Amino acid sequence: MVDTSHPTNAFAQTKAQSQKHVDLSVYLRISRNLTRIKSHVKRTSALIVGRDAIIQTITQLPATHHPVQDAQRFSFDAWQAEVPGASGVPLTVAIVVIHGEFTEVQSQNIISFDRVFALAPAQPGSAAAAIGSPCVIVNDQLTLRRYNGFHSWLAMPADPPTATSSALAPEQQEMARALQEQTGLNAEWTLKCLENYGWNYQLALSEFPQIRSTLPPDAFQHN
Repeated sequence: MVDTSHPTNAFAQTKAQSQKHVDLSVYLRISRNLTRIKSHVKRTSALIVGRDAIIQTITQLPATHHPVQDAQRFSFDAWQAEVPGASGVPLTVAIVVIHGEFTEVQSQNIISFDRVFALAPAQPGSAAAAIGSPCVIVNDQLTLRRYNGFHSWLAMPADPPTATSSALAPEQQEMARALQEQTGLNAEWTLKCLENYGWNYQLALSEFPQIRSTLPPDAFQHN
């Protein structure tokens, strides 16, 4: 499926590779985007069924490079579900969703993708079981879109510890927060600085430029 809409996240709106025109025609020829294809006949005929047909279709797509060495550029989710089986008996499958990106080797266009697999246990005596595969791919859907980065699934950085403690008086906590914000010191060294100058905030702040070069790198917050 090809999603031809323009990315709307803030990252994509500031990146040239997201805004540039990308020729998606080779993918559109086999796209089964159900928001665009309304005819039941076309929806059915656009399905690619069977190993040989699937492999033949994949080989028609442009050669690509996936930056698998950079783990943060990919994300996946997985869960178990039951779907109707061929004999009417519910089939337990694993749904695996992969989000990521690839670069077309020839054009050097970067494209974002989502891929959804439905995996079922390989039955004893099946071709998959014969080669040692624990599962078979029951369904595989690939969605392509203009590049929209990978920042949406990165973990948000934790807020840095502040130089406050329940053992400090409220006015000391306020001084510590203010000095840490003004100097960039971490919590531990903010308290050391204030203690060294007898909890005199103005003196600690005025003396900080003179002592800054004497402090170790780990005295400061690292963003």
